[in-house]
Amino acid sequence: MKTEVLDKCARVLNYWNEYDEQLISLIEDTNTDFIKGFVEPFRRELIENLLSKASFQEKKELIMFYIDELHRAALVQEDYKSIGQHELLDDNDFPLFYASPDLPFDRFNMAKVRTHFLYALFFNEIQTYCSLFDIPFLKICNDMCFPLNTINTEYTMDNEEMKNLSPPQNSEVIQPQRDIRPTFLTDSVPHIFDILKSFFAPEHQIELLRILKSGGNASKPLLFNDSGNRLADAFKQLFDYDIIIGCQKKELENWIGQNFHYRYRDKIMKYTPRYLSDILSTTKDKCQKPILNIIKQKSTGTYLINKL
Repeated sequence: MKTEVLDKCARVLNYWNEYDEQLISLIEDTNTDFIKGFVEPFRRELIENLLSKASFQEKKELIMFYIDELHRAALVQEDYKSIGQHELLDDNDFPLFYASPDLPFDRFNMAKVRTHFLYALFFNEIQTYCSLFDIPFLKICNDMCFPLNTINTEYTMDNEEMKNLSPPQNSEVIQPQRDIRPTFLTDSVPHIFDILKSFFAPEHQIELLRILKSGGNASKPLLFNDSGNRLADAFKQLFDYDIIIGCQKKELENWIGQNFHYRYRDKIMKYTPRYLSDILSTTKDKCQKPILNIIKQKSTGTYLINKL
């Protein structure tokens, strides 16, 4: 497990312990880009570490380790909602926090407030990936006696509460209208992801998992590092065996074209509608090197997805 970025971030949160003048200047400088300088590297390392863990318990223990490391390093343990007022800088997406009026306006308090904001940003990332991997962030924090009032947990509270809700008895659940999108059978998603992830760069793997779970679209096309017909054939098999449901084949083809590119020799290629239609609409096997194979178990009627 890599912890170089986590160690650096913990050191920044604990800057006052050694009164590191360089770190204080970095934190209080309004030109310091927290997102590029700290949050994005933190996110990449967290994703890589989560993907390296095979079991749910290992992922849960990793999250516990991150929470403990950040919490022990942090100087400020204040109520997140009272740490200050903020306003957006000119062309940046992150706010500059100013000390509350009851705090003396000096460089220490400026650094203190901005450090706490950075601390909260790290926990935003942890909560995002707990949600993606179905890891109960709030329960973990409560079990660890972590002070939840020091961070923003509104989204996670809403998300975890919704998961625990069950419809009243004898009531009809009305599903909201949504765009037509492929739905992967929930139990199959972890196995499909495990088969496909090695064909994608680490920075694309977490987005792959997200769209497999949601049927939504990636923020930008994900690069499949192999021949395009292999990925298209995998989705064709999943559709033909009703592991992908909720859409017609043409809609699945559109979804693949929007969300994936592939390699052809040394070039990155876009999927064309005709290319996808030729693969997904044929009744013949057109892929000589399939990624997976699906077998129906006669005894149970369930399908086994095997990696080839």
